[in-house]
Amino acid sequence: MKAIFERRSVRDFVKVPVSDKLIHYLIKTAMNAPNAGHQRPWEFVVVRDEKVLKSLSEMAGYENDYNNVDASIVVCINKSRLQWDGYWQMDTGTAVENMMIAATNEGYGTLWLEVFPVEEKITITQEILSLPDDVIPMMVMPIGKSRSDVEREPVFIDSQIHYNQWESKLQDDKK
Repeated sequence: MKAIFERRSVRDFVKVPVSDKLIHYLIKTAMNAPNAGHQRPWEFVVVRDEKVLKSLSEMAGYENDYNNVDASIVVCINKSRLQWDGYWQMDTGTAVENMMIAATNEGYGTLWLEVFPVEEKITITQEILSLPDDVIPMMVMPIGKSRSDVEREPVFIDSQIHYNQWESKLQDDKK
């Protein structure tokens, strides 16, 4: 899975067409992510309207201009479908990661723009997208091409791996 190691957060997009076929494929990868009790609590809002993209970019509050994309997917949780509370944040994470890796595999860049748990961002995003009260926006994922070709070095931190029980490197050095 080369795409896992190639995936990176794109903060400077070149606007390129993003097909409906790609959008549906990405959402399909999300819907096939592991989730607690197979409750599938997700909702996906595909945003293509330039005014809405600009509003979501402004809501994010970062210095970069994330509305310079053809499409974004807003991943939400529908609280009315939750059978087991407390797992939906993990469910969202697995769904979004699937989409981000799939987009990388298809040659597109993405970014996780958090909405949850910031109450102000949740409220603003609900207003922008006219979401019902029981649908909580979790994140916005712009999709496009990266302006930069900088590659990311895969991360592997040996000191964060423990076997059988917790042992710090300091304890290991004393042995």
